[in-house]
Amino acid sequence: FLCGEDLLVHPISTPDAKQVEVYLPHGTWYDVDDLTKHQGGNYVKIPVTLSKLPVFQRGGSVIPRKRRVRRSSEQMRKDPITLTIALDSSGEARGDLYQDDEHTFDYRTRNAFRRVEYVVSKESSRLNLKSRVVGGGEFVPQNVIERLEFVGLGFHPSRVYSGLSSSEKYEFKYDKKKDLLVVRKPGVVAAAPFHFVIEK
Repeated sequence: FLCGEDLLVHPISTPDAKQVEVYLPHGTWYDVDDLTKHQGGNYVKIPVTLSKLPVFQRGGSVIPRKRRVRRSSEQMRKDPITLTIALDSSGEARGDLYQDDEHTFDYRTRNAFRRVEYVVSKESSRLNLKSRVVGGGEFVPQNVIERLEFVGLGFHPSRVYSGLSSSEKYEFKYDKKKDLLVVRKPGVVAAAPFHFVIEK
């Protein structure tokens, strides 16, 4: 089944299963645990364990997650966010993030929420990741982005920098085998406008 538009979940319904066959719709899909790339339109065999449930992220999507394990959602309120950017065959992706105070109904009565859209676009020699506010009032959650993960990049970047100030550069690590770019601790607020440039 689909969870939203971009996460495909395959439940395990057979006792003691060691492997399942998962049908992936047309397009590119990435395993959310190890970011392995799969081409859709056919069945793929996935090993499973008690701690491994097959979940796939659609290519062309951006999914924000809080990845620190806590005892309650209350303890997660101020946790940082990881953006997993799964690029499609055109090198593009899109997603959004909704946040409110997680406590009250002020999102209804006082417009106290924030919704931002993330868009990745491709130019000849670079990728742009931009965010823009698309809903809400003056409420601005302060959760920062602690990690950007780009999968399906297709090239080894030469540099990653801010599109708002090219002098602001970020450290990154690129795994050619997985085609995975990781930018750690960019330090921007997840619900605020920003611009990252990934250059060949």
